[in-house]
Amino acid sequence: MWALLLGWWQNSYATVLKWTGIAAAVLLVWFNIKESGRKEEQADELLTQNKSVEEANEMENDVRRLPDGAALDELRRDWSRK
Repeated sequence: MWALLLGWWQNSYATVLKWTGIAAAVLLVWFNIKESGRKEEQADELLTQNKSVEEANEMENDVRRLPDGAALDELRRDWSRK
């Protein structure tokens, strides 16, 4: 049995190595695509977070520019029950 297996290996080791290399290359490409998708998703999340922080800062600056008591008047004026 062992001699049969050894004989098969000696006759077809190049084919086995070729297909092993092809499988490794396909897996490598797949993992790289998957990783780039994760990085793109993280970048999108960071951009969204940055935008929301900018909007919060703009709102805070707008409130700071209002005279004393004007923020409360503004809140009372725009308030509505939904």
